[in-house]
Amino acid sequence: MKKTITKITFLLMTLIVLLTACQIPVMAETTPEKIIYKDDNGNYLVYYKEYCNGEFGYAIVTTSDTGTEPTILKGSSKDGSEENLNVVFIPASQVTDPETYEGYAWITTDDTTFVVKADKIDLTEAIDSAMMEEVNKENIKTKTDGQYETQKVEDGVTKTVKLGKVDVLDDGDYEYILIKVESGSKEEELYNLALKMEEEVDGTYAKLEANKQFCDYYNKLKSQSSGWSKVENKEILQPDSANKGDKYLVALREKVDGEVTAVEAKFFVSDYEYTPEYKTDDKIITEVVGLPITYDSIALIVIFAVIIIAIIILAILRKKSQNKNN
Repeated sequence: MKKTITKITFLLMTLIVLLTACQIPVMAETTPEKIIYKDDNGNYLVYYKEYCNGEFGYAIVTTSDTGTEPTILKGSSKDGSEENLNVVFIPASQVTDPETYEGYAWITTDDTTFVVKADKIDLTEAIDSAMMEEVNKENIKTKTDGQYETQKVEDGVTKTVKLGKVDVLDDGDYEYILIKVESGSKEEELYNLALKMEEEVDGTYAKLEANKQFCDYYNKLKSQSSGWSKVENKEILQPDSANKGDKYLVALREKVDGEVTAVEAKFFVSDYEYTPEYKTDDKIITEVVGLPITYDSIALIVIFAVIIIAIIILAILRKKSQNKNN
């Protein structure tokens, strides 16, 4: 009996150990943060956020297999910036077509352990100087601090309301999308990034990262086919429902012969001011029912007057009669 209990206890403990082992989470490898920049000579510089500040060894292979580690490594290259950051360097001679390029990066910081394993390098995600220049320059001239006036009547009070607007300064065929910047949205992230860039972003990687986000959003807007409205009278009006301080992203594009030739994205903060004007409404009282002014009505008035006079005479005579009796 004791042996049976011991055997059961052993089996239970073994089962618990196995179940516990099965529940141990397997840490999935995450894709390291990186920015790919294409220089003016067609070379590709891959910046790994976590490792660009220090030297490392790397290899680029053509397979995504993480089971076989590369044995031949190169030393990281310098990007030539003020910070002299370390990058994975892919020369233009090794790239015939970014669309079909197959490359997977391995990185080690101590020549023994790989901190990046077979990370896919997608050259179609690269940004270049021309792309950044297009995003950062004013492609369509606008003025975002304009106002327009409208009137609202609430509870008998006429309010003159001043709302914000965007004026398009150039002539042409323009379309726009007006997007309210909601909390936690991609637009809010870009708005905060735009404010940060006005103050100047420090560091090469941070600047590339910011430009990458703007370039991605710009290209998304450029290829977006639906949701556009025609710009009327060269102005885009703030919605009546907007409150003071609401933020909006205005995406604007120009079309020539049906083709999109320029795209512009602007942020503006809504303005909302009103001045109450208390007015007394002029009321016209219409008499719906009334006596007609006719000869019959005059006769009735005369008869009514005669009756009144008769009543007065009778009252006087009655009073005299009472005095005689006394």
